[in-house]
Amino acid sequence: LSEVLWTLPENKNQLRFNQAMLKQDQRYKAANIHASESFFSISAQVKTHENHKTVIELVSSVPNAKIYFTIDGSKPDIHSSLYSNPVEIDKKTTVRAQTYTGTKKTGKAFSKTYAANIASGLTYAKINQSSWLNGASEYALTDGFFGDVQSLQRWLAFYGADDHQLVLDLKSPVNFSQVNIGILYLPGMRGLITPEITIAVSDDGVHFDSIATYKPAIPADYMRRIIRPEIRFPGVKKQFIKITCKNSGQSEGVKGILENSLLFVDEIEVN
Repeated sequence: LSEVLWTLPENKNQLRFNQAMLKQDQRYKAANIHASESFFSISAQVKTHENHKTVIELVSSVPNAKIYFTIDGSKPDIHSSLYSNPVEIDKKTTVRAQTYTGTKKTGKAFSKTYAANIASGLTYAKINQSSWLNGASEYALTDGFFGDVQSLQRWLAFYGADDHQLVLDLKSPVNFSQVNIGILYLPGMRGLITPEITIAVSDDGVHFDSIATYKPAIPADYMRRIIRPEIRFPGVKKQFIKITCKNSGQSEGVKGILENSLLFVDEIEVN
């Protein structure tokens, strides 16, 4: 707090501050005080590209530390790959990493799964999207990130009495045989599972032909969870994909009043 709140701007020094934090952490450990290590956690900056690849840049605040990482699911250690350049992936991949100062681990281990597929980095049109949650960016459904149950930041919400639609432009005709989409079941906030998902394709973005229908299992309880339907069909070569999620109807809102339900969706995968 002293560095941020009352140190004069001309006297602020991020490197000095990071070194002081590392020394303080060592004092805590020597005194057997289990302080939070969030400051030393690895963070990631992610970019998706229209070449269907996702690039992950790993960043650590620990001075003179080295990051070791894996992309094969194994636990990283000092014998793993040494991070020096952003990691580029071309398929769904779990990146695991650990910061080391010398031979000692510093901070918590990092582990996150990212998407890379035909849809990565592409824009899309939305019908009935709620103005409340937009997924943090216009690429929220193709930015390589998967949403989680702890935060709504990465989720895009649809709302209304009609069915919900997404139209994805692949830029040119592409071969694919599977579409996946994440759905968050959050009944406490009227976030329900769509009873039916329809996949339609088109050459011109105007005339669509339905090629697959999927009916997810509807939970009987009220526990929040994520489902990721994998909708497979005979391979096609098309430029446009329309995903239609049937409206779930109404559910109880505030004070037991029936209101239109919400549909929370995240990363679209096309393979």
